[in-house]
Amino acid sequence: MTGTWTGAYVRSGSVQRVTATVTTQNDTARMALTNEDLAFFGNRDPVAVTRTDDGRVRFDTRYGTARMDVDSTYRELVGTVGEHEPPIELHLKKTGPAQLRPSPEATDVAFESGDTTLRGTVVMPAGPGPHPAVVYVPGRGCSSRNGGLRRLRWLAERGIAGLAYDNRGAGDSEGSCKTSTIETESRDIRAALQTLSERDDIDADRVGLWGNSAAGWYIPHAVARSEGEVAFVVEKVGPATRVEAQQKDNAALIAEEMGLAPGDSAKALAYVDLLFATDRPNNVVFSEMQDLLAHGDSTGWADQFLVRDPNIGDVPATAAGLDSLWVRRYAYDPADDLRQMDMPVLVVYGAEDRIVPARENAPLMRRLLADNKNARVVVVPKTGHGLGHGSEMRTLSAPDGRYDTHYWKFYRVAPDYIGPLLDFLREHAFTTPDPQ
Repeated sequence: MTGTWTGAYVRSGSVQRVTATVTTQNDTARMALTNEDLAFFGNRDPVAVTRTDDGRVRFDTRYGTARMDVDSTYRELVGTVGEHEPPIELHLKKTGPAQLRPSPEATDVAFESGDTTLRGTVVMPAGPGPHPAVVYVPGRGCSSRNGGLRRLRWLAERGIAGLAYDNRGAGDSEGSCKTSTIETESRDIRAALQTLSERDDIDADRVGLWGNSAAGWYIPHAVARSEGEVAFVVEKVGPATRVEAQQKDNAALIAEEMGLAPGDSAKALAYVDLLFATDRPNNVVFSEMQDLLAHGDSTGWADQFLVRDPNIGDVPATAAGLDSLWVRRYAYDPADDLRQMDMPVLVVYGAEDRIVPARENAPLMRRLLADNKNARVVVVPKTGHGLGHGSEMRTLSAPDGRYDTHYWKFYRVAPDYIGPLLDFLREHAFTTPDPQ
């Protein structure tokens, strides 16, 4: 089994290529699977490969447990994955050693942001620097560096270094995400930028920011207050609206999709208003919230768009907890700061995103960046907040109606996101800005 195997998942004629690398650790075979369409998210940890009593091999995949027959003569594995209808088949063939690029190098770092120590990891491309680089900025929540690291490894394979760090109160970083604000988030980004820029293996003139979701608020705030230059910015589904407007847009869209009656929709929006009602006593606001929450639980809208996490949620446990709500700690309008951003900027939205609706945010972002000749706003069809195309059975009809073709579409990151992202980075991350 040890070595490299290549092949594909096949479902209803649709193919998703996969590479499997099998190693042996402590007499146990372990397989690392790389899906071609999902490489952007990074590789999963290797899984154990076991033999069954009937001579087959078993191992876990993204789609369920694979049960494979072994052709020991021709070194091929053939079987099915999970319990699906129509089935997902997997066929792997033993090949020669893959021509691997040198692996990116990862180094843990610690840096100061005010009186707080943050910890993260720098991922460097193979080969001599100095390299262009990005700070990866996650969205709302107490995020560790792990999600960013998977994306930074993908970037490092393309020649761009990066830093991902644990948010305050997450992973190995100090502080508390219960008390973080837009100001502390902004300060942490600026400290991370400085940490990268001061390294000898990084080109200080080519350090940018790559953020996801709520990072679309953090990044403009940080850029406008940064003492150093930010070379470029990439925002994935970053809001152009103020925090209160985004919450209302999200609630209104979900109410519309749920088909709520006008009176029910009005109560959902009234709850959003209470999240920002700082001109009234907290005990009065809290009491009104409880009535609306009971209505939201009974009609379903509360579970659809309210976050109940005690650290970053929209539902206070007490009247005093209103002042600690995430939306109050992060209340911000990015408009003025976005207008000042004159570096190359790429913003990508999902056309079917319920959280940061493209119909409100894309036109506004274009207006706010209108004076920036190097800004581009892209709306990707048929995608939501993750900018991925979900798995589904597809039917293609002939123009004359004589036949239909059916095929299974595997989940993949939308090529209309990856293509513009790579084009943008080739143009701006690898081009040293003209001196001013």
